[in-house]
Amino acid sequence: NHLVTVYGRDARLWRLYLDDLSSQLFEVREKQVTEGRGSLPQNNFLMLTATPGSDIPARALRGAILTGIQDNVAQLTSPIKTSGLSALELWAERLSSAAKPLGWKTIFIENTDLYSVLKSIYASIKLEGSDGFALRRLYSDFLHETASYLGNPAFNAVAGQYLQLSNHWASLAENALPSRFPPFDNLKSVLNKRAQAYRTHNLKVLAKCEKELNALDQQILAEFPMTHEEIQDVFNRLSSQVKLIAELELSAAIRLRDLV
Repeated sequence: NHLVTVYGRDARLWRLYLDDLSSQLFEVREKQVTEGRGSLPQNNFLMLTATPGSDIPARALRGAILTGIQDNVAQLTSPIKTSGLSALELWAERLSSAAKPLGWKTIFIENTDLYSVLKSIYASIKLEGSDGFALRRLYSDFLHETASYLGNPAFNAVAGQYLQLSNHWASLAENALPSRFPPFDNLKSVLNKRAQAYRTHNLKVLAKCEKELNALDQQILAEFPMTHEEIQDVFNRLSSQVKLIAELELSAAIRLRDLV
């Protein structure tokens, strides 16, 4: 889910001020936020209220760091086929499979659906609340800090694994929309420009990018830049990458589990 912080509220005007990865706050009508929260079917009106706290004792912070890592490892190594790293293995299988009903080579015979998914892969890894690397580079930085704070240099080695993984994730995103096809290269450029405009609160450029994206969407769907054979090649390439990422992720998770 997309989470935002309500930074302030003007009760007189029924306005909320949202902090959402931009350099300035967004002023939104309270009714709009309420309606938006109510539309989430799985956890309607989910809210966490943050209050100022006192200094955290060093022992408690060390415990929180280790507990957080343990929870992360438990989620990643879940035996459930559709969650954690098992889901990556399942995705790799489906990418290269033509088997019905869930093989990608069977599902995505319509370019409209395929285009939406490929664009989503790129944006979710590179742009949407990520650090540009599926959050792996951010987690690598965290583990470096952990090594220093806990006085355990072994965490630095795992941080190096996540730094390596960050590059693999970034490469996966790029290959979902291969730059050798000019419309996809142009699309990625505009998506990045829009993300930058959003982060800097440049609403004029943001609106311009939205228009450009709408035009690109229509252009790409009207004349899809990949042939059937090229699409199959992209699926196979992505499948190999996802399989490798799953193996590297599992190696890093097991090493973390052993450390904590």
